[in-house]
Amino acid sequence: MISTKIGSENTTASEWFLLLGERYQGPFSQDDVLQKIEEGCLAQNTLAWRQGMTDWEPLKQITLFGAAVENLPAELPAGLFAGMENELDFVDKPSHSADFTSEEIASAARNSTIAQAPKNSESIPEETVSNAFPSVAPPPAFFTEPAWDKFLERQPFPRYEETTLKKLSRRWSSSKSLRLATVTGAIAGVAIVTFLATTFAQRSIPHLEDASREENRELQAAVRESYRTDAPAIAIAMSRADLFAPNFYLATNLPDGATLDVLIEGVPETLLERFRLTVRASAVVRNGLARTPAFRQENGLPFPRGEYRISVSCGSCDKSILSQGNGRVLTQKTYFIGGVKDADYDQKLATYHEQLRIQAQDELGELKQVLETLEAQFRETTQRYRSLLETKGVPSTADAKTWASFSGRWSGLQAQINSLFARWTPEALEAGYFHASLYSSLKMAGERVQRLHKTQSAAFEARPPFASGEAAIETEITGIQNSLETLRTKVERALTLPPTANGMPQRP
Repeated sequence: MISTKIGSENTTASEWFLLLGERYQGPFSQDDVLQKIEEGCLAQNTLAWRQGMTDWEPLKQITLFGAAVENLPAELPAGLFAGMENELDFVDKPSHSADFTSEEIASAARNSTIAQAPKNSESIPEETVSNAFPSVAPPPAFFTEPAWDKFLERQPFPRYEETTLKKLSRRWSSSKSLRLATVTGAIAGVAIVTFLATTFAQRSIPHLEDASREENRELQAAVRESYRTDAPAIAIAMSRADLFAPNFYLATNLPDGATLDVLIEGVPETLLERFRLTVRASAVVRNGLARTPAFRQENGLPFPRGEYRISVSCGSCDKSILSQGNGRVLTQKTYFIGGVKDADYDQKLATYHEQLRIQAQDELGELKQVLETLEAQFRETTQRYRSLLETKGVPSTADAKTWASFSGRWSGLQAQINSLFARWTPEALEAGYFHASLYSSLKMAGERVQRLHKTQSAAFEARPPFASGEAAIETEITGIQNSLETLRTKVERALTLPPTANGMPQRP
């Protein structure tokens, strides 16, 4: 390999483009080009270009390569790359031949010539480039990122890997039959490429500029995978246009018209200023691709920084589409959303978790106090009810008066508890309470205790005297007692749980 550095050039920067046969290749570094010269893959008149040059030039006229190509032939043998598409190694890059019709490809093959890049390329309209074919070298202005990648994405021919050039060079020098088959190979090559372009046109989606290259490849792979009702393919890509209110692309081989349900759940210990966040949306598949609306919090604010788990299911898929029916999660992926994960985020998250630990302890103290009060209310109403019915089994008028006096005092204290319950709405608990599930369970237990007391009161007010409902009351008493004991166990366990590795308090 030639390793001589010429001048102050950066020999590892990928900036050179070459015309090989009827294909432009690149970008290559200076070292890459020198190695191809060393291996005999190029010729003196092979055209090259990089940004800053006004036109394509033969290698022999370029100072960096002139000396290296002195011993090479002036031209590569005609047809060296023709007819070999079925034997070439391809770079794993999405092919978007859907933008071209088979008639356009055939026309390009019939009229293929190696054209030099026009001068003053800045004045060339974009549509001129977007309609170009591999036989026509693109204007130099379009060899810069991201325009170059976008341009290459539209080509119906994959790019050759470097190993392919070595293979072709060895084949040319060792096989006379290859020279004799050049014309036939060229015709066969056109037929093969036309077939491939027509086939892939039915199984591709547009390149998405706001998604990463890797995720673009994943989307293409999902669309092209063979459809199976027991294992449909779905790929997720996040639009990078707005990381605070992102939307997602979903590529699939499911039939068009299928509705995909998307669930976004924040990973609790990673969220900044939120300890839970769940958002849902749906998207309909069209030509293998669906796009969700932009996701925001329920209050319309952007997502806080943190990790989010994206789950996709098909709510509209019956067993003719999915053998296991709808509702099953088909794919999941995790993203960091809401900004950059950096040292500032780590510091703010640590501070937030410290505040959250204090809040969680305060909540557990309140829960324990209200639970003890509710347990006392439950014991009183149960014991008084049983004591009045213990001897006779049927309440007398005097028993009814005694119960009425007790019920007045009991209800006064219960009203204070109910005032707390009124503040524990589902919305308030979800937004501001770390132990929201414990608060919700305690509220439901309190409502059961109050309904029990009302049912007991009805037993003393009934005329004729209540009797048949006594068994139902005893069943409800047993159920409430079990619920209160379970709740107490959870509160006591939460008081002893250590925080997570990054300092967030845990829930029982």
